[in-house]
Amino acid sequence: MTASGLTGPGDLRSLCKVIGVSQDDFRQAKRESKYNYRQYTHIDRKNKKRRNLCYPPDDSVLYRVQAAVKSQLLARIPLCAEIRGYLPGQHNILVASEVCGALYQGTLDISKFHPSIADGHVAEALRKHGLPWAWANRIARLVTFRTRHDNPAGKRVVPQGAPTSSHIANIVLDSILRRGVLHFATRMGIRVCNYGDDIAFFGPSPTAVTRCVRHARAEIEQAGFHANAEKTVLCEHRGGKRRFIGCATGRMRPDYPREKYRFLRKELRGLLANLKGGRLAALSDEQINSLRQRVAYVGRLNRQKARRLLNLFYRICSQVRRICALTRGATPRISAA
Repeated sequence: MTASGLTGPGDLRSLCKVIGVSQDDFRQAKRESKYNYRQYTHIDRKNKKRRNLCYPPDDSVLYRVQAAVKSQLLARIPLCAEIRGYLPGQHNILVASEVCGALYQGTLDISKFHPSIADGHVAEALRKHGLPWAWANRIARLVTFRTRHDNPAGKRVVPQGAPTSSHIANIVLDSILRRGVLHFATRMGIRVCNYGDDIAFFGPSPTAVTRCVRHARAEIEQAGFHANAEKTVLCEHRGGKRRFIGCATGRMRPDYPREKYRFLRKELRGLLANLKGGRLAALSDEQINSLRQRVAYVGRLNRQKARRLLNLFYRICSQVRRICALTRGATPRISAA
């Protein structure tokens, strides 16, 4: 669990030498960590979900030092194999495929995970992974901020959007899983898979899956976090409407959830009807490209569903071209899905 080659005497000089920045830059970044963050709320156009983003400016010393800490130190800390989120090559479809085929599955979702990670969590997790206390405390102060979103107590927490936030979240969750969750699941004969703030427990026994979810929830709450009751499922059979990180997992391969497919199909049909009826003037290049990417994602999971959506997409593109030709405007750059 220790970070090999990342130990040292614990002073600032040795830490700066490891991450490759000057001591003056590190001190400046520490000062900027008190105020130099951009905060705003992003609303997703598709599902209308709100995300409270907070990150340092790209041209700031804080961003440069955080990026150095991430690449030269945090990325070199070994994690358990069950941690799969925010890592290179770990697409959500690839991770969900491991859960497919299991007879029973339970899921646990951590509510507002990033804003719940305080500087104390960060320092403790880094120390458990072998870093000196002095390094752990300095890094914990550097990568946390008193955000105005989801932080009524005004604590220093991990901002959602900073260069180090994803790696810190993985390291903190790794220490929680190693402390008691993984050992308990192994004794129960249940496998564990984590992706961000979502954890799946799957195996042949419904009783064992249920016990693992309840045990993990107790461990997470003991660490100072809260489980999302609406998204936490104790146990589901393979024949149910199982889902993990956006993929249906009730079959042997990950699939696109049927309710999401029907919602997207209805949306495409509505756009086509509005274009034909003249209630919609046209679609922009950005809107066309967004539809194309959404249909392409469905194709990675289920080609049959994607073919039905592609038919609607091409008809929409045809109507957009017809409208542009009638109005003698510029034809948008429409590419195949």
